[in-house]
Amino acid sequence: MRVGVIILAAGASTRMGAAKQLLPFRGRPLILNALDQALGSAADAVFLVLGANAEAIGDVMSATTASLAAVKGSVHPHLVQNPDWEQGMGTSVQAGMKAAQTADLDAVILMLGDQPLISPQFLNDLIAAHLLTGKPLVAARYGGTAGVPALFAEELFADLLATPPAAGCKRLIEANAAQAHFIDCPEGELDIDTPEDLAKANALAD
Repeated sequence: MRVGVIILAAGASTRMGAAKQLLPFRGRPLILNALDQALGSAADAVFLVLGANAEAIGDVMSATTASLAAVKGSVHPHLVQNPDWEQGMGTSVQAGMKAAQTADLDAVILMLGDQPLISPQFLNDLIAAHLLTGKPLVAARYGGTAGVPALFAEELFADLLATPPAAGCKRLIEANAAQAHFIDCPEGELDIDTPEDLAKANALAD
């Protein structure tokens, strides 16, 4: 089975007041931590969806391409530009899916660029649970809800491509809850929206 990871990282970080993708986590830009998560998993392809601050993030990516490639052999991250990012996260889901269609995938994992405590092993756990249960949707469960990272099998690709611009992944997860498998993931509850979130993440990572 071929699985791709789509990292959604196109937001403008308005609550942070700076490009959070480039803020330091464990001494490196936060976006590189997300790429480490994806490239360290069993994924066959990785797509990074950018919008706001795309040029600055792209410069960081260019400077680290060799070290990132070394993490996962021949798997190189594909940069995907989302010109419609201001319309909402749904446009990034659509952009990532359109790029992923070129990779002949059986499933995709959607994840955020700002959940720094997610591990490559958890992404592998999503894949393993899908293979074991046959469920077309396997999602993380935390904070009394379900969300990303989440694996979507090919039969749900059309739904992902039809994600409304202002919607996120939660709508699709809720709509398919009856045919989903959920994995507890307390690490997913922490995402980076404010300087306080980033300080907490770095403290937990020490």
